[in-house]
Amino acid sequence: MSVLVNKNSKVIVQGFTGSEGTFHSSQMIEYGTNIIGGVTPGKGGQSHLDKPVFNTVEDAVKSTGANTSIIFVPAGFAADAIIESADSGIKVIVCITEGIPISDMTKVYNYLENKDCTLIGPNCPGIITPDEAKVGIMPGFVFKKGRVGLVSKSGTLTYEAADQIVKEGFGISTAIGIGGDPIIGTTVEDAVKLFFEDDETDCIVMIGEIGGQLENNAAKWVKKSDNKKPVIGFIAGETAPKGRTMGHAGAIVGGKDDTAEAKKSIMRDCGIHVVDSPADIGKFVKKYMSLLDNKNILITGGSRGIGKSIVEVLVKNGANVGFTFTSSDLAANNICKELNSKDAKCIAYKSDASKFDQCEKLVNRFLDDFETIDVLINNAGITKDNLLMRMSEEDFDKVIEVNLKSVFNMTKACQRVFLKNRRGSIINMSSVVGVKGNAGQSNYAASKSGIIGFSKSVAQELGSRNIRCNVIAPGFIKTEMTDNLSESIIEGWTENIPLKRPGESIDVANLCLFLASDLSSYITGQVINVDGGLLT
Repeated sequence: MSVLVNKNSKVIVQGFTGSEGTFHSSQMIEYGTNIIGGVTPGKGGQSHLDKPVFNTVEDAVKSTGANTSIIFVPAGFAADAIIESADSGIKVIVCITEGIPISDMTKVYNYLENKDCTLIGPNCPGIITPDEAKVGIMPGFVFKKGRVGLVSKSGTLTYEAADQIVKEGFGISTAIGIGGDPIIGTTVEDAVKLFFEDDETDCIVMIGEIGGQLENNAAKWVKKSDNKKPVIGFIAGETAPKGRTMGHAGAIVGGKDDTAEAKKSIMRDCGIHVVDSPADIGKFVKKYMSLLDNKNILITGGSRGIGKSIVEVLVKNGANVGFTFTSSDLAANNICKELNSKDAKCIAYKSDASKFDQCEKLVNRFLDDFETIDVLINNAGITKDNLLMRMSEEDFDKVIEVNLKSVFNMTKACQRVFLKNRRGSIINMSSVVGVKGNAGQSNYAASKSGIIGFSKSVAQELGSRNIRCNVIAPGFIKTEMTDNLSESIIEGWTENIPLKRPGESIDVANLCLFLASDLSSYITGQVINVDGGLLT
């Protein structure tokens, strides 16, 4: 799904053979837009840019089935061109023309009220759905396909915002430049509604300016909407003097709600994430498009191996993370130093999860630092492998204490926070050994299978409070611990794995990311193997 235009749009150009129409039509055709002809009165029957020319829009529609038009005609004739398109059955009309008299646009606005069409502009850069259709004058190379919807009064800021969004690793679903004249066809609110209804748009960037009430109206509509897509807003004209037109004809401060400060205040009150500098638009998109969006996550055993990978992935996806360690202060502090940023916080705590009193203290310290807990990941664990006949009672008890009792301790300590919030996610790290057993690891297998039974019980017990509990069961995963194994042992494991290779710690971390995010909100009580098909 796309918004208004896509690869199947049949586009005609009004003012096709003029200098502006010729130049921009060439650019649109080169981009891949489905330009099927154009209109220039008196030149019907000719060919231009290898496309047919028609005398009227009606002739073009009858001949080609056109459903979209873009207008490059002088200001004095632009209103008639818009009305002609609407009368001929065009569904999407993009008017690039600048300087159309307000009296003309008033007539157009009233005329289109009973027409089944959408007008974008006038005095706008047009609309683009990246890699499908560019119906406008924007530089196509700036836009890459993605899931961020962009609506803007300013052409220049449209391009700037798109460039920032792409450089942050995201892309644009559709960008709509609505224009900055006092009377326009598609308003900010209209565009935001389209993006909210679009399945391929996950986040919306709304760029406005001083003057008028379009941004305020859109913000108030967003507040009333049940849709939870994040909306990021910027208002240009912070330093504009009152009563003076700045750039666009509509960019003039009149009433008290027309100022940039007032608009930003209204937008914030309506739940929109307001950017004070246009240079930060891309950063805000990254922040609010991240899967974890400032979730506060507590993880045990996060200073090395799988735990370290989990911490890194969570922070890079927008989470604030606190993790425990028991030995190397230097390693833990280095992780925090590397990952801490303006957008996410990472704190290391020296704590032993096998001791309940330490768990309670840990939770209180975490709450002091982060205010709440959204996700608990129980990852801490040890091995003390030996054949049953040689295994000491001390080794058995120690593995049970660290691997299993710590899960009980941390879950119990965090439960009060989850119950108060009436939400939470618990992710417990087991192992395929807990599912199938393994010779020489009876203590480890007992602890990991215990985690599975414990987690399924917790999922049933706390599910009615919107608290989820799931288990990850890694298979043979390459870590510092496996680096010391002989090649024969590694080959023995991989021979039985359908994918014929060991897993990486990032494979487990990515599953943690999914289970910690709202994408998994209907998943609880499950054991998910990360084993390359070993237990298939």
